[in-house]
Amino acid sequence: MGDVSGKAAPAALYAALISGIMRAATSQALSPAAMLKQLNDSLQERKMDAQYVTMVFAVWNDEKQTLQIANAGAVQPLFCRGGQVETVQAEGFPLGMFKDVSYEEFTLSTRPGDAVIFFSDGIVDAVNDKEEMFGNDRLTELVTSHIKCSAQDMVDAIYQELSAFQGGVERFDDETVIVLKVLPGPR
Repeated sequence: MGDVSGKAAPAALYAALISGIMRAATSQALSPAAMLKQLNDSLQERKMDAQYVTMVFAVWNDEKQTLQIANAGAVQPLFCRGGQVETVQAEGFPLGMFKDVSYEEFTLSTRPGDAVIFFSDGIVDAVNDKEEMFGNDRLTELVTSHIKCSAQDMVDAIYQELSAFQGGVERFDDETVIVLKVLPGPR
């Protein structure tokens, strides 16, 4: 999940560039950290002033029920297990900003019932008419109260609560949520 800096045509062109680089690298079956490094190196060759991308890149292994995660300046995902919600402490520099960057990679070993929630900064930075932010705490409480729900029901609950919180306030940023819910694996 990525977020390109800026707006309109320049951001769309940069997003298309990133997409093309990723598609070209797909055949190499890179780990998340290696993919982010390759993207960063490629963007350094095609440097565009004031353009960068934040991205969290994850690869699911269905057989082992593990999720490898690397982060390039994106919002840190949430990991839910047994009613407890923790932030995945994956950090890194945004893509396209600095040369010779390497990225840390984490592997989450999961169990059925676990969930990983990826979300854009537009979710937690959303404001209401009192200029209060939706925030991480509110999102964490919401996820905790919906941990037994399906992935789709959790996404729906987040958007419903966010919409109710914002009321009629105009949205200023993207609001993206992806929920990965771990089901019983192959036997």
